[in-house]
Amino acid sequence: MGKLLITAVVFTFALAIAFGGYYLHYKLKIQTCMEEHSPAAIEACTYLLSHYDEPGKKAVFLANRGLIHDKAGSKAEALADLKAVHELQRAGRANLARAEMLAIYERMAALGAGLGDTAAAMDYGDMAVSLGSINPHLELFLAEAKIKAGRYAEGMNHLTGAQALGILEISESAQARFYYANGRACLGTGDYDQAIKYLSQAEPLMARSFDRGELEITLGRAFFKARRHEEAKLRLQSGLRHGGACPDCPSMLAKIK
Repeated sequence: MGKLLITAVVFTFALAIAFGGYYLHYKLKIQTCMEEHSPAAIEACTYLLSHYDEPGKKAVFLANRGLIHDKAGSKAEALADLKAVHELQRAGRANLARAEMLAIYERMAALGAGLGDTAAAMDYGDMAVSLGSINPHLELFLAEAKIKAGRYAEGMNHLTGAQALGILEISESAQARFYYANGRACLGTGDYDQAIKYLSQAEPLMARSFDRGELEITLGRAFFKARRHEEAKLRLQSGLRHGGACPDCPSMLAKIK
């Protein structure tokens, strides 16, 4: 009887040590996942994701792993993790705070843009705006993307938002992009004189950092539509000399007397 009691006590003690060790190991994994930004942190987050079934916790671990991937330059992996967070949140299986989701959507928009997935970037950017984003760079990106897609009214709304958030006070590059986007939008909606005005404002700011051929051709189109043919001819020819892509330039030039 005494031996059985001793055996039971030893077994209970060993079990307590084992559970204590597992708890400490698990706690250290959480700490590493949440506080470090290193390959060890990615490994810790991955371990937790494979050993933890509660969706709310999974969302937290995924979000942190995504941010670690982002800082390490692994953009595709970062976007994949943050997309998984979005899916959990959308399905009601996670309950991250509004501010957390806002930051995640802003980052997803930037990642999508960086990876060339403009459609996804616009979608997540719109989600960020719907949650109250006050990021002027995001508003400007959305404006440019939507204007390029022919969604001129939406693009101009984002330009208004970017201006209200101070985009024109940030840098010459931001000013150039703002005026150029306005010019593209006005050209698309048929306000050719206003397009020329905005594009002319953009020109001196863009000269050092922009595709000269594209700028010249866009201005040439605006002059052509405004029936200012001599100016259109000069701009279109200059744009072609600078390597601008313009399949319809020969047709426009042929129509100029």
